[in-house]
Amino acid sequence: YLFKYPLERKEGYDYRGGKTNLDHLKTIGFKKGQPNYSTLHRKGNHLPLTERKGKVWNGDRWIEWDKNEMEHAKSKIIDALILNNNNRTKAAKSAKMSKHKFYHLMHRCDTREWWNENYPAPKLIPPKVSTKQRSQTQKKVMLKRKLQGKLKLPNHTPELEQKRLQSLRTYHESILDEHNEMIIPKIKKALSENYNVRTLAARSLGVKHTTFRKWIQKTKHLVNWLEEYPSQYNSHRSQLCNLIK
Repeated sequence: YLFKYPLERKEGYDYRGGKTNLDHLKTIGFKKGQPNYSTLHRKGNHLPLTERKGKVWNGDRWIEWDKNEMEHAKSKIIDALILNNNNRTKAAKSAKMSKHKFYHLMHRCDTREWWNENYPAPKLIPPKVSTKQRSQTQKKVMLKRKLQGKLKLPNHTPELEQKRLQSLRTYHESILDEHNEMIIPKIKKALSENYNVRTLAARSLGVKHTTFRKWIQKTKHLVNWLEEYPSQYNSHRSQLCNLIK
C-alpha cells in the first residue's frame, strides 16, 4: 500500500527544498536602460540596408567608402549580372560569394531602384503542367465556383446542342478539305513517277504503304484512282476476268 502525505512548503523554498535568493537575482542578468551589457559592448552603430550606400564596415564603425574601390566592386557585380542574364543567385555564385553578401554589396554600391531599372531580375517561368493535370485542376475550380453560385451556365437546349454539333462538323470538314487539297497532287505525282505502283509511290513520299492506301481510300470520292492510275495488279486481274468471260 502507498500513502501520500502532503507536506507544507516553507515560504521562500521550492518543492525540492531549495531556497530562492531574490536579492541575488536582482544583481545578475541584463539591466534596463542605457548602462546594460549590449550598450556597453556594442561593436558599432547599426545602419539600415537602405542607408549603407557609399559606406564600408572597418570592424568598428561604418565609414565612407573609397570611390575607386566602390566603382571596382560595382563593375564586378555588373559583369556577373550580365554573364548570368541578371540572375542574382547565379551571379553571386559566379562571383564566389553568398547571395546574402551579394545583395548587401549591391545596396552599398547603389540603390535598389537603380539596380531594378538597369539590371532587372528575370521573371520566373511557371513550371510546365501536363494537359491531364491542368484539366483536373480546371474541373475542381469550376465545381467550386458552381457550388458557390458564381458560375452562370447557359441554358442547355437541344437547339443549342444541334448548333454546336453542326459547327464542329463544319470545322472538321474544312480541315479535311484542306488536307485533301494538299495531299491529292502529291499522290498523283508519286504515282505517275513510279508507274502507278503504290508501294514505290509510298516509298518516294517517305510514308508507309498502309498510310498511302488510307490516303487513297479517303480521297476516292474525289478521284477515281483505279481508272486514272490503274496498278499492274488490277490491270492483270481485269485481263483475266475478260478471258474468263
